[in-house]
Amino acid sequence: MPAIQFSHANGFPAKTYSYLFEKIKEGYNHSIKYVPAFGIGKYKIRRNWYPLVDELIEYIEQNHHEPVIGIGHSLGSFITFWAAERRPDLFTKVIMMDPPFLPAHTRLLIRTLGPPGIFGKFFPITRQAYKRKDTFQSKEEAFNYWKPKKLFRNFHPSCFEDYVNHTLQETETGELSLIIPKKLEARLFSLTAWRLGKVQDGVPVHWLYAERSVVPPEQFDKYKAAFPKINFIEMKGGHMFPLEFPQETANKINELINL
Repeated sequence: MPAIQFSHANGFPAKTYSYLFEKIKEGYNHSIKYVPAFGIGKYKIRRNWYPLVDELIEYIEQNHHEPVIGIGHSLGSFITFWAAERRPDLFTKVIMMDPPFLPAHTRLLIRTLGPPGIFGKFFPITRQAYKRKDTFQSKEEAFNYWKPKKLFRNFHPSCFEDYVNHTLQETETGELSLIIPKKLEARLFSLTAWRLGKVQDGVPVHWLYAERSVVPPEQFDKYKAAFPKINFIEMKGGHMFPLEFPQETANKINELINL
């Protein structure tokens, strides 16, 4: 059976999905591999996300001997989809979890005013990333600081523990800092996907979107019409549903894997 190649969301290193991986393996006991954290190695972000596609393709070529099941969340959805568009020989199917494919007018605004323009600095999610607290004295401090935040309010307890345990690394001074630096996170947020593209017919594509997606609900009727070969499936929860409802997400993933 094909291995799973997972691609994480912006600001969430792959190991923060460890509990989700456990749930997936209960129904599909095969290897799950991943780039630990995109964009912090030799592949640097400039004006788009495409260097991360190169990073994913290289990782698959070096770590898999057969085509993989590509699964991605948020930013990782685009990375996976575009890798399969460019190299369909590396994939058996693609499962995207709530890719933030924004309405056309929003994409145009970001493209027009984005980095190095003003939009990149004042886009709310980018501004929040720049302001993030990024150093802690202990994981206990990080746990207590993050726990009340709106982003984590609906996280499954095990997923929140995974986030605390796997999103930080020790510095030379003994402090803990974010594995994905906040400047990189902000830079990634200030960019967007201008296009989706098309994967060859031999690679099925499934799009799991949240009932409270970052994409306006009315857009999905347009997307379903524009991309008739993609299988659209609504999932309960918000944009972070894989970490809010890991069991339900794993059940759906395993159902799609076994189609």
